Amino acid sequence: MEKGIAVVLAGGRSSRMGGQPKCLCSLGEERIIDSLLSRLTPQVDEILLNIAPDSTLAENIFRHPTHRPAHISVVKDLYSPFSGPLAGIASSMQYLRVANSAVNWLLSVASDTPFIPTDLYSRFLQATTLHNNHVYVAKHNHQQQYVFALWNISLLPQLDAILRSTKKYRMQDILRLLQAVTVDFSNSEENAFFNVNTPQDLIAAHSISAQYKDPSDLPRYR
Repeated sequence: MEKGIAVVLAGGRSSRMGGQPKCLCSLGEERIIDSLLSRLTPQVDEILLNIAPDSTLAENIFRHPTHRPAHISVVKDLYSPFSGPLAGIASSMQYLRVANSAVNWLLSVASDTPFIPTDLYSRFLQATTLHNNHVYVAKHNHQQQYVFALWNISLLPQLDAILRSTKKYRMQDILRLLQAVTVDFSNSEENAFFNVNTPQDLIAAHSISAQYKDPSDLPRYR
């Protein structure tokens, strides 16, 4: 059985949220990151939290370093600050290589998405049995979700070369270059990939959370 590992990408500036880390924003009785981890934790064996090199985000998420769950490791970017999601993905691959991990696949997710599908990893992994490719990207309601992807660890040298070049990149261009296979999640919940970028998005996220009939219906991070 393939060991499941996911990276939560939390190394951005959060500029549209006034610099406040988006994943720490309150969403009802919990925070965005709590809701995300509640949905992600049952899907994988290990989670990597990718943050900027000088960030104290991990301490704020876990409230104290000693409170960090055993299955969550912190990975700091190895590239120039705020180099985008690809830097977090490649840094996590480097971390796994140094740790001599035997995993073949790395799932990437955004840290500001509290309502991710609860079958995200399993459906991606199923796609690897149907196609012979090195990267798979989610699509939801006709829109590609560029950060939500499954990456083969063997891509590390190629991603590293892209990040060390002076040419700027867009995730959609990288995925196109790598001939990513699209995995359709359109039958997931309407707001499965809703991300909170602005204060207005946060208000909308509160409305989405309120659609649950009972607070006990919400997943809980442990």
